[in-house]
Amino acid sequence: MKHNLSTMLTFDKPWYWKAAEIIIDVPQSSCLKSIVLMLGCFHTLMGKMHIMTGKAVQTAIWGKFRVDKCLQSQLISGRSQNSDTA
Repeated sequence: MKHNLSTMLTFDKPWYWKAAEIIIDVPQSSCLKSIVLMLGCFHTLMGKMHIMTGKAVQTAIWGKFRVDKCLQSQLISGRSQNSDTA
């Protein structure tokens, strides 16, 4: 790199993930570490639209409730097993 500037590359989602995996796996001294990856405008825009519609928030809340329900089920199951053996 003649002017010591970072190279910027823009990819669509599948190629972006693959490029990110490659850059993460190379040694710290590699010149690939200076590459700046950017997600293509379509995928960036769709990600923003997903958040604006509330789907990301809805998915996060749904996941929290699912985890909570599973943990409560395990807790109740463990209590009932302990009371059966006592």
